[in-house]
Amino acid sequence: HTLLSDSLFWKSLGNTGYMTLVGVPLAVGLALVVALLLNQNVRGISFYRTAVFLPTLVPPMVVTLLFLWILNPNYGLLKVPFDAVGIQSPGWLADPAYSKLAILLMVLWGTTGQTAVITLAGLKDIPRQLYEAASIDGAGRWTKFQYITLPGLSPVIFYNVLTGVLFFIQIFTQAFTATIGGSGGGGTGAALGGPVNSTLMMSLHIYKVAFYNSRAGYASMLSLVILVISLLLALLFFRFARRFVYYEFAGN
Repeated sequence: HTLLSDSLFWKSLGNTGYMTLVGVPLAVGLALVVALLLNQNVRGISFYRTAVFLPTLVPPMVVTLLFLWILNPNYGLLKVPFDAVGIQSPGWLADPAYSKLAILLMVLWGTTGQTAVITLAGLKDIPRQLYEAASIDGAGRWTKFQYITLPGLSPVIFYNVLTGVLFFIQIFTQAFTATIGGSGGGGTGAALGGPVNSTLMMSLHIYKVAFYNSRAGYASMLSLVILVISLLLALLFFRFARRFVYYEFAGN
């Protein structure tokens, strides 16, 4: 009864669902584009691959603190291009309309490199003979991508999507660090997940319930809800994976 009547639970569930539905396709798609670019045989490609991967070595909390400066609507680095075109910079973390987008930018910055490297490894595993045979048959770039690259990458894409979904369901550090400054020392933690709970993720809601409201039992039940949702989604993914994932290229 407490769970069903908890408006903050439903709010956090909606926020987490939004971040997952928007974030996973963006993360996987961006990593695919970056991996395709890093798969080119050009001068200095090792440097570019290193540069793309480096942000993943920075702790998420440090990345979040950096973005708090970049996204500051008064003096942040991202304010410069908006000023250049005469547009007022969004409030980002101070505006409920942009706060989840701000969190998403932080997550993508810190995770794209790792996902791109995994995707790049999948690209390297696709036999080159397939592309050569397709070229002989007159296939263009899009045809090769559609009928060779995507099927060959399907196991990697499946892995990236599955781990991405599980990651976004449990997202915590970025939302916590971005809003902890306004929570007050020893207060109620009301500012956590702000503004107006627009960045209140399920994991952050569990944290507030356990450590600010001292309701360990209820927090444990909320944790069980995340576990059940993650388990059901994982089973659903594996149930339908056989329709979309091809392993014919593996080991060739």
